[in-house]
Amino acid sequence: MNCVIQCLSHTTKLCEFFLSEQYEKEINLGNPFGAQGQLARSFAHLIRQLWSCTKGRSQPSQEGGTGSANWIDPSEFRQTVIQFAPQFKGQAQQDAQEFMAYVLDSLHEEFNRPCATQDGLLHGVGDDHAALGRAEEPDGNKSPKTTPEVATKALCAWKQHKQRNSSLIVDMFHGQLANTIMCPHCGKRSDNFEPLVFLPLPVPAKYQASFQVTVLPTVSQGIISTAVTYGIKAHPIPFSPVSL
Repeated sequence: MNCVIQCLSHTTKLCEFFLSEQYEKEINLGNPFGAQGQLARSFAHLIRQLWSCTKGRSQPSQEGGTGSANWIDPSEFRQTVIQFAPQFKGQAQQDAQEFMAYVLDSLHEEFNRPCATQDGLLHGVGDDHAALGRAEEPDGNKSPKTTPEVATKALCAWKQHKQRNSSLIVDMFHGQLANTIMCPHCGKRSDNFEPLVFLPLPVPAKYQASFQVTVLPTVSQGIISTAVTYGIKAHPIPFSPVSL
């Protein structure tokens, strides 16, 4: 939880938003998916504590003297989270990404103000959707390879996402992932756009080297022990020439 709080509190625009008290005007109390402002107010209180000049409580120094240190107890915020997400209850180790995903999604719902019209579409999306239809159904075997067609599809998908999701959290943390599939035989191309908040990246395997090491024990008192083979993965050390 600490790393999540530190990351969010050092996100400049998000921090300024809660410190300016502007968040109170943005809370959507009518959203059934929100926490009626409880989570937003608890998080704002925590941010104010972290960035206040008078923050912290006195505690003995590590040297045993009468020194003091500034520290914040986030128990109130944690209890508020547990109230709506009991899966984070207890002292068991939790995944930081899952906790951050819940906090961001909950804050988003606190401020979410859908801007959909009665017909379910945003103003201006209809024209883009018509262009999208032409791009998805090209004449013959022609595929939508031109940049304007792909850009139109991306814009339409993003507007549809914003149609139901409109908050500061979306503006700051949401993005769009493009997936393109093309048939190697007919050349038909399919573009799909999905909203995202996190983009997990795997650790490149090329930076690891695998070795097999066989240990041959020495002969002791005429007894030969069985050889043992170990598998080892190591990171290569960059070679630095030394001038003599």
